[in-house]
Amino acid sequence: MSVILNVYPMGELKWDNGSFTGIAGRNTDVLKHVLTVMMQWCEDKKYDYITYNIDEDFYYIDEYLKTCTVDEIAFACIILCTFSYDFDQDVTLWMDKCKKPYNTKLNILDEFIDNVDILKRVLILSGSGYARLFIMIVTGLKNPNATYYFLHLPETSLHVLLVEKLISLLLRVFPQMKIVFSSNDAENICVRTDGPSWDTSTKLINLPY
Repeated sequence: MSVILNVYPMGELKWDNGSFTGIAGRNTDVLKHVLTVMMQWCEDKKYDYITYNIDEDFYYIDEYLKTCTVDEIAFACIILCTFSYDFDQDVTLWMDKCKKPYNTKLNILDEFIDNVDILKRVLILSGSGYARLFIMIVTGLKNPNATYYFLHLPETSLHVLLVEKLISLLLRVFPQMKIVFSSNDAENICVRTDGPSWDTSTKLINLPY
């Protein structure tokens, strides 16, 4: 379902509105304006949406964990384990230290509920990268009725492959949501939209600013 957006000063902008939309533009103000117009369209059409800005939506993870249910922590951590070998190893290490069994093949709730304190400790000690990924996943879990998920990762030039993997992960974990990914790094996003990991059913909106 294509949508025509009126974006000043660019005029009409075609949004293919598929399962994945990539937006790239070097001018942050213009980029934010396009996203604002998209979100306003969602509101006008009564679509629920959620947002994540990696620059702004970051909390001290120990405080953020207080807002999460045990199920959310368990599910998000198993997703992180499948996403990253390093996180998987960190969890395994702490399970071993506490003399508790660990096997990523086991059922999420059976395996992790009793060890949620360990998972919290791993998240607190693993650094801001995993904390941000955790918050990104839990944001989706807390809003299961959202149709759109707007993600802003401003700089991707050094992490293009990671972003490809991340988008593929989010599309699998939240198949009911349409992912709108924005970045200031236009050249790399333009090239990578032809790569095998991206959903190429939608056109890239590339802002020439």
